[in-house]
Amino acid sequence: MKIANFKVDTSLTSILGENYRSTEAAIKELVDNAWDADSAQLKIIMPEPFAKAEIIIEDNGSGMTEKEIRNEYLFIARSRTSRKGEITPLKKRKVKGRKGIGKFAGLLVAGEMQLISKARGKETTVTIVKDEILKWKDDLEKLDLKITTKDCTKDDKGTTIILRQLNQNLNFPNPVRLSQILLTEYGRENGFEILINDKSLDIQDLVGYSENGTSVTKLAGKVNYSFTISEGKKKLKQSGIAIRVKGKIIGKPTYFGLEEEDDIPKILLKKIYAEVEVDGLADDITADWGAIFENSKKLEEVKKLIKPKIKKAIQYAYSQQIHIAKTKIENKISKDLQQLPSHKRDFAKRSLDKVLKSYYNESDEKINTIISVVLDTIEKDEYHEVLSNIKSSSTKKTKDFAIALSQFGTVESSLIGGQTKNRSTFLDFFERLISNNKTTEKEIHQSFENNLWLLDEQFPMMTSNAILNKISNDFLSPKLKSNHKNKKPFLILCQDYKNNILLIRLKAPSHTIDKIDKTQAEQYRKVLKTMFPNSDVSILIIGKDIAPDLKSSSVNNTIILYNYQNLVSSVKNRLSWLAKQSN
Repeated sequence: MKIANFKVDTSLTSILGENYRSTEAAIKELVDNAWDADSAQLKIIMPEPFAKAEIIIEDNGSGMTEKEIRNEYLFIARSRTSRKGEITPLKKRKVKGRKGIGKFAGLLVAGEMQLISKARGKETTVTIVKDEILKWKDDLEKLDLKITTKDCTKDDKGTTIILRQLNQNLNFPNPVRLSQILLTEYGRENGFEILINDKSLDIQDLVGYSENGTSVTKLAGKVNYSFTISEGKKKLKQSGIAIRVKGKIIGKPTYFGLEEEDDIPKILLKKIYAEVEVDGLADDITADWGAIFENSKKLEEVKKLIKPKIKKAIQYAYSQQIHIAKTKIENKISKDLQQLPSHKRDFAKRSLDKVLKSYYNESDEKINTIISVVLDTIEKDEYHEVLSNIKSSSTKKTKDFAIALSQFGTVESSLIGGQTKNRSTFLDFFERLISNNKTTEKEIHQSFENNLWLLDEQFPMMTSNAILNKISNDFLSPKLKSNHKNKKPFLILCQDYKNNILLIRLKAPSHTIDKIDKTQAEQYRKVLKTMFPNSDVSILIIGKDIAPDLKSSSVNNTIILYNYQNLVSSVKNRLSWLAKQSN
């Protein structure tokens, strides 16, 4: 038997003060050491808890010679990366152990830690006792450690750590909990198998709703899948759906398009831990086996199979939480939306729904802050600052007040210019719609009803509202239904500031206005005149063209026939004039 000693280049107090959250976290530190040693397999034996129980951690990594144990393993708090770099020599792994103090993690769990390491034909054993370390804490380099060596075969390699005299003041390490910790760290790694009590890490070791199965697809063939929707509060480090081909995980985990689903809060994506094994994808993998071709039909087939299964599982696992959170948010949004003008509410609601989807389970304070910021941004347009300035200037000198009022005209001119540009862009798309002979009356109606600025100058300040729409849908439309083979017409009923009434009959862009349309318009006018006896009533019919026999007949100002192209040309001329005035 020989003697070995620690080498120290920093204070022991900081080392022994290293904080591990649990005994499982401490054992993970020893697993990290096996990873750094380029181990392909790690076995952890955790017997049932009793007084003389031992925990055994055995890897088949590079191992250490006596010299390496003395000069490196027993060199406390010396950075591993500063000695050997950030990448392991054999498997080119990113090094995890960095502080050189991971060896002390075992002493949180046990009173004695024995290390047995095999490398290059020699087996070296060293034992570290916690009480002895504490006794020599002020002069650790003088502590004698028992170290022995003996021969082994040259093929033998690896390190075994045996933890004895387990700490009775702490809960015995839980194999399930340890599996969960190691799974999120190492479950996606290729070439590193971890067995706990002879059982490999399994996705279903995670706490939550789990499911696994096998399906056979037409193109990709056999598909094995296994997933868990975690119930833990913390996000999984490597969440998502990993694809494994011939035992190797290809690329990084993704979400198979679940991130685009409106009814799946983004935060819940971090609860997904899934693996899909599809050897049939082998021919669709890049030469370096780093990714699957994006346009792979087999991959698309696999996604269509797996995506709905995981979506259903998320909705099942978190249905109650999602419902409660959504109800709370919707009630808050509904109340706050009343502060906005009616024309901004739909846009604001869509914006809030989109933003808050990722924050469904956040605190009330955070949700209220998000809602306030979004609504405040929508509410305050370009006029807000100008009008605030006018208000504050109204009590000051006349000169300052006049300057503030002039700023309103500047903003007004700027907004008209911006509006003109936006309307011109809209008009380009509207022109494309009316140029398509497949466009229906319904589609024209949808695009026109909220854009009455398209009307000619002879219809100033025309607007439609809920009451007028009800008259149109409940009274006028049925009147015309019998003349069009039970097809409901699309009508817009408007009123201006003088209480004049305008009924717009939109025909399909492929329809030529004929005498039947004119006759029906006259009937409409008679009905509306009885409903609004003190108002001037006009009927506007818009179609592709006007029949020749109507062009030669006189149509008074109460029945106006128009074609879409002339309408667009008229609007373009107005916008062109406005653009020049605002420059």
